[in-house]
This record gives sequence, structure tokens and C-alpha cells, in this order.
Amino acid sequence: MRPMKRVYYFTPPDHALENLQYKRLKVSRFSQCNDPFELAAFSQRNREIRRQHHLWLDDMDTKNGLLCFCRSWRNPVMWAHYARNHTGVCYGFDVDPAIFVDVRYVSERLYPNLTLSNFFAHVGKDQMADLFATKFIHWSYEEEVRHLITFSDIVPGSELSFLEFSDSMQLKEVILGPKCKIKTSDVMALTSKKLIDVFKARLAFQRFEVVRQENRSLWD
Repeated sequence: MRPMKRVYYFTPPDHALENLQYKRLKVSRFSQCNDPFELAAFSQRNREIRRQHHLWLDDMDTKNGLLCFCRSWRNPVMWAHYARNHTGVCYGFDVDPAIFVDVRYVSERLYPNLTLSNFFAHVGKDQMADLFATKFIHWSYEEEVRHLITFSDIVPGSELSFLEFSDSMQLKEVILGPKCKIKTSDVMALTSKKLIDVFKARLAFQRFEVVRQENRSLWD
């Protein structure tokens, strides 16, 4: 059995308890991500390639989504951007490294010699590990890990789609942000009888970092 790796998922407070209750995470669509270069890490030097890319992108966005994690929960910028200014929650998961891919960060676009005739040789199913997990180097602070999801493989919701917790995505930690108003006792009630570490975080005293709040009297 392959060793699992620990990754982290930040979320605002609104649905934090609901995620735990139903044991699932909402799958994002590429068109709704905050990076306008999603699935566009390759060079698009002429109009025909751009036209072909838009057609391909629309098809990809209809059929596939993604879940985005990172390798650390301690970065205060991640709490600010993805957990609503430290008021949200971070989940720690042990995941299967075979299907959760580390994002690579680059300074130049891929496939500079891309042409219309070789478009699908470079931009297609076989290259998805590159295309959906390559981002501009300025995003590297996120230390992102991604899971590509085909909508036909999961049970869709009415307008939203969710991926349930599973053997390849096991919840191990629930970290409440420094400004989070959710009670640790409410989280523990939803994760009872499981080996899940639930705790409150605080800002570090001597570093630009988020750390564990060891004073349990400040947890609720």
C-alpha cells in the first residue's frame, strides 16, 4: 500500500460544519477559479490556436472539475485568501499521492511551438497532468496540490457537485482559524469516535505564521 500524504483544504466558515456533517467537499469548476490562466498554461501565439483553445476549454469545463489543497496550513496568506480572513476552517486530509498531483510553477508558457496541426498532440487527455497542474510562478506561495475530477464519476448535486471523503481522501485534522467563531466542541460532535485532531489556531508570537493554540481555555 502506498504511503498517504497530508494536504490541507481551506474553507470559509459558512459551510464548514456542513462539510463535516455530510463528509464531502464541493468540486470547483475551472471557469470559477481565481486564476484566469487555468487550463491555459500553454502558448497561444495565433488566433486559430486561441479559437481552438476556447472550444476545448468549454468542453473541459463541462466535463471536469477540481479540488485544490496545499501542503501546509501555517501560511497566514492562505488563511486570509481562502478562509475569509482567518475566520474559516482548514481540514487536513491524508490522500493518495497517485491521484493528488503537486502543482508545478513556471515562469514561461508551455509548448511555445504549438500549432493548430499539433494542438491535440500537446493539449489533450494525455497531457492533463501538465495542463491542470501548471501555474505561473507567482502562485508558488500556495504550495498547491490538486485532484482532477470527472463529473461523470461522482454523483452531481442540483447545480453543485461534491466529492465524498473516502479511503483516498481521509479526514485527519480540523483546524479552526484564529478569528473563527465556530466552537471546537461543535466540530468534535461531528467527528466523534474518529481519530481526527480538532484544535484552534493562533498567530505566532515571533514569526509570520499560524500555529496551534495550546491554551485550550481559548478554544471556544
